[in-house]
Amino acid sequence: MNTRYEEEFNKALGFRLMTLRQSHKMSQEYLGAKLGVRYQQIQKYETGATRMPPERIATCARLFSVPVEYFFGSEQSEVHSGYSKAVLTVAAEIMALPNDDVRKSVYHLARTINKSWDIQDNEEVKIKNKVSR
Repeated sequence: MNTRYEEEFNKALGFRLMTLRQSHKMSQEYLGAKLGVRYQQIQKYETGATRMPPERIATCARLFSVPVEYFFGSEQSEVHSGYSKAVLTVAAEIMALPNDDVRKSVYHLARTINKSWDIQDNEEVKIKNKVSR
């Protein structure tokens, strides 16, 4: 049985994995294939339901070109994922929320906002293309 600390650690590590995977526009299926597991296992890692073995952490670090320390939350490790410190701070704040349902709601809200910007950007491109013809 995991202690509360281990559960929180697994969730934080999983969130970092999910953040990297999404920043690289990679599906759970694709990452699973790279790691030799099914996408369901990636889901378990990302939610913290299952502890990720050290060899998989090392493989992910190589795959995403980040130091292994990134997965352990080391402040000294420099992350080359393209995210600013402010973005990573917000992500950490979301992970610190005490309730899974609240975390999921905030995550889905952010995704919805992001998708609305993508739709708006696509519409602007279409308008610019029509005008330039």
